[in-house]
Amino acid sequence: SDVYKRQLLYNLIECHDTCATCSSTAKDGCLTCTSSYLLNSYCLEKCLQGFYVSGASCVPCPPECKTYFSPNSCTECSAPYYMSGDGCVEVRPKGTYPDDNLQICSKCSSVCSTCYGPTSSECNECNSSAGYIKSSTGSCYSHVCPEGTYVSSLQCLPCNSSCSACKGEGEQNCTACKEGLAEVYSESVMSCVPCSGGFKMNSKGRCV
Repeated sequence: SDVYKRQLLYNLIECHDTCATCSSTAKDGCLTCTSSYLLNSYCLEKCLQGFYVSGASCVPCPPECKTYFSPNSCTECSAPYYMSGDGCVEVRPKGTYPDDNLQICSKCSSVCSTCYGPTSSECNECNSSAGYIKSSTGSCYSHVCPEGTYVSSLQCLPCNSSCSACKGEGEQNCTACKEGLAEVYSESVMSCVPCSGGFKMNSKGRCV
């Protein structure tokens, strides 16, 4: 009515308790708030998830942010984005893996260049620049491969089943035999075989 319009014009209507100024008496008729934050004509004690405080209002966060601290700082990211530093990224930095529970980029172990988890056994690739190589079990080792393996293309591969130590692939590259097998040489090439034909193994690992 004309009377209501004149009341509205001169701010003579009684606003809702949460409003400082208003366009109607309803709870969703606020123009400004007394001591809270304005969102879609409502006055709220705190901003809803997906909004952040800017002055006296609740402003939408960018789509990649689940919660937002300031115009330049996400505090939590929305899938498929991950927190990296103060921002949300879709492509993770090298040397990190995705923590899907927290939507953050967590650092790989220092032995990994890429990984899918925090430990040295969860590397996709080893940190070769720091001298790490990958074993057949997927773990990364520094410089020297563990016993029973040999280095090949920056990986630790298992020795032949007859070797306890080796310098390469195959029985002919054994440097030590497994227990119960003797060292037999043919043209300076060592093989690991069980003693037979009445021969017995001596303390030096030879059939005599």
